[in-house]
Amino acid sequence: MTKIFILLQNQWEAAIAHYQSAQALRLNYFEAEVGIATVLYAQDKLSAGDRDRYAALNYDLGKVHHQSGDIKAAIKYYQRAIGLKPDLTEVRDRLRQALQEEDGIKIKVSIAKQ
Repeated sequence: MTKIFILLQNQWEAAIAHYQSAQALRLNYFEAEVGIATVLYAQDKLSAGDRDRYAALNYDLGKVHHQSGDIKAAIKYYQRAIGLKPDLTEVRDRLRQALQEEDGIKIKVSIAKQ
């Protein structure tokens, strides 16, 4: 069991090192910052405040990818945002929309006038 933990620990550290290298090469590289946060979250090393911040950043990246037509990336970022902060209703709505777009499903919503 200890060997498995050491192996996983080395992989986490390697992942963080790669993300940090990417950040050094490209300033304001938000995908790398989100990658580091994802690794820290998986290790349960992300504070509640950081979870909120990174949930918002994942949501923003999801919207950017969604608007550019990269639905698969948008879905990934929306899912990460929800994983970090499950009560984000707007993100859930965007995720649903992106999943429908990915599957080519259109849902018609009718509103009855009162």
